[in-house]
Amino acid sequence: MIGIVILGAGASRRMGAPKLLLPLRGKPVLQHVIDAATQVQPEELVVVVGREAAAHRATISAPSGALIVENPEFAAGQAGSLRAGIAALKHVDVAIVLLGDQPEMRASAVQRIAEAAETSPAPIVRARYSDGFGHPIALRREIWPQVMELRGDQGARTLMSAENIAEVTIEGRSPADLDTRAAYEQALARPAPE
Repeated sequence: MIGIVILGAGASRRMGAPKLLLPLRGKPVLQHVIDAATQVQPEELVVVVGREAAAHRATISAPSGALIVENPEFAAGQAGSLRAGIAALKHVDVAIVLLGDQPEMRASAVQRIAEAAETSPAPIVRARYSDGFGHPIALRREIWPQVMELRGDQGARTLMSAENIAEVTIEGRSPADLDTRAAYEQALARPAPE
């Protein structure tokens, strides 16, 4: 059983504005990631938000049963959001982690990682694109205790080793992070991913 955790509690320091609320092709940046996740039809969906929690709740549309979880430690870095998202999952065996500032995430990439995680014995499954590794990543329940020990601005990357990881090749480049105004403007100029 698959759950999806979307990390959307970043402080948007480099953007200078709440980046996940910025409009992109008619909806907030974060909504694009939620829509890609929803297409995969996970058993559970958790969206972790931070400082702009009330605004996110007012602007995003999530499927029935999805949880919007607030991370009060959002300023301490990504690890707190990852812990909050994993802790909110109740009945699934695998957590697929997406970043809320990657609006060009394709549902097909999420589906490929989900399928690989259901059959791979590796505790971590990650995407390999033409330009390197990226999200989504899948974390099997057996590694969640280690995830809950993470602190600061580190994600699951510190848990990855050759012995505990499986890789899935996904066509094309990895989805861009919208960390800066320039990256946002570039996303505005690009067509929607297929």
